[in-house]
Amino acid sequence: MALIQSYPSYAPVNDGDRWIGTNSTTGSTRNFTAQQIADYLNLRAKIMVGGQMTYQYKNQAAGGLGDMFNVNQTPGVIIPFANVTSFDISTTDKSDEIVTQFFQYLIGSNILLGEGDAISNFGHYKLNTLTQIGATAFYRATVTYLGGNGNLAHDKVYTMIQFDSGDTGDKTEVITFNNLTVVDAVHTLNKFPSVTIVTTANDMIFGEVNYLTTSRLTLTFTTPQSGKIFLN
Repeated sequence: MALIQSYPSYAPVNDGDRWIGTNSTTGSTRNFTAQQIADYLNLRAKIMVGGQMTYQYKNQAAGGLGDMFNVNQTPGVIIPFANVTSFDISTTDKSDEIVTQFFQYLIGSNILLGEGDAISNFGHYKLNTLTQIGATAFYRATVTYLGGNGNLAHDKVYTMIQFDSGDTGDKTEVITFNNLTVVDAVHTLNKFPSVTIVTTANDMIFGEVNYLTTSRLTLTFTTPQSGKIFLN
């Protein structure tokens, strides 16, 4: 194999581009596409964003760690976001973080449940109650629908954040950026806001968030990106 620096550099990265790596269990050589790596990072929530929880939806009665399931206690049917009144969740999300205390803090607040790779599929709810299911590592949440679009899809990954639209008295700021790997975002929310990022094609993406002060943060991407940042 030639020296790596002898190969031409190429940008941008495409979904089908491949890397060579090593299987951590067998030590064998394998290859990965850019899309497979992106799917892994999203599914396992390896890029952390403060105030954001990540779950995989299962259209079934039972689930595992990092899953959201048993919606309305009627698994096996397609559930529009508008019809959701309850769901069961694991005490840990897909990043293996225990989120129970944070979730309990959100009782009485509004939350946004959004599909990770399709921002137009979302449900906006008030979190009414959160009750442990027996002595298990799962809780049942009851919610009131406030707005949204689309349906829950089996095996899709969803993010949950605290979210209040403008008519509830809370503030949201939108910052536009173009062809940047590092975005220096200055805002007037006077807090450490939740962060949602979408591209110019309205696809949700993730970046490394660094809160500098209650009025300034930076976002770092692996490649230049263009789009909008929603701060809430």
